[in-house]
This record gives sequence, C-alpha cells and structure tokens, in this order.
Amino acid sequence: PWKYSKLADVFGCQGWRAGTYGELADAMAGALANSSSPSIVEVLVADKSIPDNAEWKASADALSAATP
Repeated sequence: PWKYSKLADVFGCQGWRAGTYGELADAMAGALANSSSPSIVEVLVADKSIPDNAEWKASADALSAATP
C-alpha cells in the first residue's frame, strides 16, 4: 500500500500518518503550526468504515436531485 505521507518528502513539505485519534490530533497540530509550506496528513481508516451501500445511495440521491 501507498504511504501518502511520504510524498511530502518529494514535494519538500511535511507529512504525517495517523492511525489513532491521538496521532491525528498530533498531525493536525503539526500541520496547523507549519503555515510556511503545505502539509500532507494521511489518515488510516478501516476498510469497512463506509457502509457497502453508501456509494449506491449517493448515486441514487444524485439522480433523484437531477430529475425534474
């Protein structure tokens, strides 16, 4: 799997990888404190953190909204 936080090295900015709420808090604090350059915060989430039907529901809602 990709480590998107490592892309920061390529672009000359800072990157953080967060897998817990504590790590996310630290990453956000670090990113906000570093206002002189962009920051990348990679947030790790469980594979099933989004319900299986979420994509279908979003598509159905979009179609309903577009129908006159």
